[in-house]
Amino acid sequence: MTVDHTELTLLTDTLRSREEELRAYKHDLSERDKEIKALKEELKGTRTKLEEKIERLSTLVSVGNSISSTLDLNQLLTYLTTCATKVMKAKDSSLMLVDELKNELVFKITLGEKGSQIQEFRLRMGQGIAGQVALTGEPIVVTDASKDARFERAVDMATGFETKSIMCVPIKLRGKVVGVIEVLNAGYSGPLSSEDLDIFSAFASAAGVAIQNARLFSAIQSSFEHICDLLKSGALMTDENGELVMINTIARKLLGFKDAQTVTIRNIGELKSDKNISSLLQTSFDKAKSFKDEVMLGGPGNKKIKIDIAPVIDPTGMKIGTVAVLSKA
Repeated sequence: MTVDHTELTLLTDTLRSREEELRAYKHDLSERDKEIKALKEELKGTRTKLEEKIERLSTLVSVGNSISSTLDLNQLLTYLTTCATKVMKAKDSSLMLVDELKNELVFKITLGEKGSQIQEFRLRMGQGIAGQVALTGEPIVVTDASKDARFERAVDMATGFETKSIMCVPIKLRGKVVGVIEVLNAGYSGPLSSEDLDIFSAFASAAGVAIQNARLFSAIQSSFEHICDLLKSGALMTDENGELVMINTIARKLLGFKDAQTVTIRNIGELKSDKNISSLLQTSFDKAKSFKDEVMLGGPGNKKIKIDIAPVIDPTGMKIGTVAVLSKA
């Protein structure tokens, strides 16, 4: 058999060419596979960031709902600081309020393993990162506390806590700084960012609203009690949960309670009478209506009292409690 060298050479060249094409194709597939993996990682990262944003926004909504549903300032600020700590994935956090008489920052809420020790400290306005924020009204982000001259090391030295990063923002009421909130050693999917600061600032704004609401309610409560005392009338007030937040001396006497006795809405509801006073208060709140009534108390002397009940509604139209004025019939 005669071998055609020309055909053999052509066949060999063709095979080599196909091998080169196959290698190039395999290389191309490998590159495409890398691209697909990179895209998957990018998609995974994007999804994680989206989930983080959803979680953050959901937490802010939850905080907003809490602000509108309770006037217990300490409970609300604790919840708000806890949420901020969780969202920022911080190791420690605190909320401080300004003591205007002493020109100091007082720790109101402290979270973390050293929280109870930290609560004993006070900071002068301008002292440390928190003091600077309170003094200037501007937020501060410190990525390496050990290299920042403004950082107050006394707290770390006393507690054994190691502060690495700090994010601190002011709490303002009508442009005036009334406190600060800070998280320590926070980190959410990497270093602290401007987005982290925006989210954290939203918590500070929520704290400002909470403080404003609590102070407004306290002012209303004090004014109402003062007016009723001037008019020689009994007065009591309940909050949005139906809990008793104020009862003056005259109301205590009319209802048969002693001056030193602790009075709750349950005590009032358990009074022997032809009509349940706590139910009347709840009806006024539920229906957002004012009305007058008379109640016959069944205790010693069987006395009749007049009661004027009205819901307390804030400027936004939200019901925040109920007031009642009591007098002898």
